[in-house]
Amino acid sequence: MIIKTAFWAMSQTLVKLIAGFIIIKLIAKVGGPDALSNFGLYQNLVTVLLMVSGGVMFAGVTSKIARAENNDEFTQFYSGANLFLNRLLLISVFVFFPICVYILYISVDGVKGNIITLLIISLPFLLLQTRFNFYLAVLNGLSKVNLLARDNIYASILTILIACVAFFITTDWRYFAICMCLGPSLRYIYIFGRNKQEYKLSENIKPEKNLRYLLRYSLVGLVSSLCLPIAQIIARNFITNHNGLFESGIWQGLTRFSEVYLVLVSSVLSVYVLPKISPAKNRKQIKECILPLIMLLIPLIGIGVVFIYYLKEYVVVVLFSREFLPMQELFIYQLPGDIFKIFAWVLTFSLLGLGKTKTLIFLELAYFCTYLALIYFTVPVYGLKGAVVAYSASYLLYLFLTIVVFFYWYKKYDK
Repeated sequence: MIIKTAFWAMSQTLVKLIAGFIIIKLIAKVGGPDALSNFGLYQNLVTVLLMVSGGVMFAGVTSKIARAENNDEFTQFYSGANLFLNRLLLISVFVFFPICVYILYISVDGVKGNIITLLIISLPFLLLQTRFNFYLAVLNGLSKVNLLARDNIYASILTILIACVAFFITTDWRYFAICMCLGPSLRYIYIFGRNKQEYKLSENIKPEKNLRYLLRYSLVGLVSSLCLPIAQIIARNFITNHNGLFESGIWQGLTRFSEVYLVLVSSVLSVYVLPKISPAKNRKQIKECILPLIMLLIPLIGIGVVFIYYLKEYVVVVLFSREFLPMQELFIYQLPGDIFKIFAWVLTFSLLGLGKTKTLIFLELAYFCTYLALIYFTVPVYGLKGAVVAYSASYLLYLFLTIVVFFYWYKKYDK
């Protein structure tokens, strides 16, 4: 089961990975580190909007649907979740979107108008992407992994095609940035226009009104979606003020590189762990879910990290440009943080599937405070190297805390 799930998850993520790297490469090529730094800020705000417009609830959707015992129960929850999503979409447009525009206005000098315009143009496509992600969360809960992978692959291919066409038309990096949400949006329009869903809904079933379950997951998602992007925005501005926009762009490039290839891992975890561990009722079932995954990840991560480190110069030149070569000196400090992050994710995704929402909020806030505290202490003394060391050190502490918390809950389950 885990091999099949991992195959489909990795297949879809590999194509998504290629799409992400192509976008980064094009932006780096036409705009250099400065454009990539500004793209990083735009992408942080896009992440926030995608989460608050619905992404906060998708883990709960997957987990709840995986526990549904029959089609009537599935239909009741699906209808209620769909209404809940519509409310979130309205809140994101009229509350969170103006906040994001305001953050841009006060945090960016010189190019604020360009990025604000880009965010406004992106908004309708981001809302369509949210609907697409909801559709994928439902497929994940129903364990239709092959269909989920197919739709994700098609969306990523559309992103690549649009970006390549844009490259022959313009050299403005903002056109490449907006391609990230165009692919999923167009794929959803096709699915909606086809008017054929991959799941059947029972007739005459009223929507579920008690959605406290989704509210708990939404709170976790909201905290998570705000903490990391806000931490990166604060760190980016701090690095820019101390070291300049060029070094901020180098840091942003390294951060984006890690984020894009780590999507490969997070997709496997979301597709495998959430629907599998959600019904678990004892230690044996939890162990049977997590242990094979860890055994699979250890050799893959080991090989991947060694491969990246020894080919770092080629990675930088191929994915970015020669302007970014100073980045290669930072890989030795960045890669340990990626390893700590992956193994922490295995446990946090498990806690998410088990419904330990308050614990996850505590972990997210602990990481947020630790990371920013380390940034403020290390960057003025060690510069850009200090920022990368702060990343790895904060995730080491995060992993340690996650292990302690996970085993606290694990021991409460029956053997």
